[in-house]
Amino acid sequence: IASCLVGSEMCIRDSYQCHFKFHISPHLPTDRDVRILDLGCGYGRNIMALRDCGYLNIVGIDISEEQVLYAKSKMGLTKIFQKDALTWLENKTKCYECIMILDVLEHLTLDESLAVLKKCYTALSEGGIFIIQVPNALSPLSPLWHGDITHLRAFSPDSMSQLLRMTQWSSFKHYSLGPIPRNFKSTIRWLLWNGVLSPMIKLFMLVANSETRGGIYTSNLLTVVTKK
Repeated sequence: IASCLVGSEMCIRDSYQCHFKFHISPHLPTDRDVRILDLGCGYGRNIMALRDCGYLNIVGIDISEEQVLYAKSKMGLTKIFQKDALTWLENKTKCYECIMILDVLEHLTLDESLAVLKKCYTALSEGGIFIIQVPNALSPLSPLWHGDITHLRAFSPDSMSQLLRMTQWSSFKHYSLGPIPRNFKSTIRWLLWNGVLSPMIKLFMLVANSETRGGIYTSNLLTVVTKK
């Protein structure tokens, strides 16, 4: 049983590493020595993925004591701390070249999200990269939003744009996070999504709303922001 659990955990980890390298790493700074902050890092899967990409100057914070203990004892991570985002970011000005907040904002109230994004703006250096991942409200059935009782909201490209503009950010772009063609089955999924399902959803949006509402319908929404 133990070996099956370990094997399952490794499979999940490999799948996430593939997701990270395919969808997120192309948006990271090219300089591997940049200072990176992972807000809401959980047990450290983003930090491990960053290490695999050659980034070493990484700090992670999470409010969960259990997650931080697991990251330190099981993942061997040292630069990870139990803190909430607002406390950690207090009095930090241009301290990081890259900040990531993946799968976090959906757990926060609107006021908390506004406060965190304002602090991130101050903490990021000029020309720095801010990467956000959230459940996509335009995804059919919104499975990632409804699948967790701690989720307070999902986001569309429009609502994420509103949130960013309210907190000083002005230069950003939204991306879909679709299937990754890495083997036969995933290639079939990729073909069906890009050739059939996504165009059908776009057609429905055009007929029902007279516009595509951003044209992104994957379960998650990725937003990449550059501080100008």
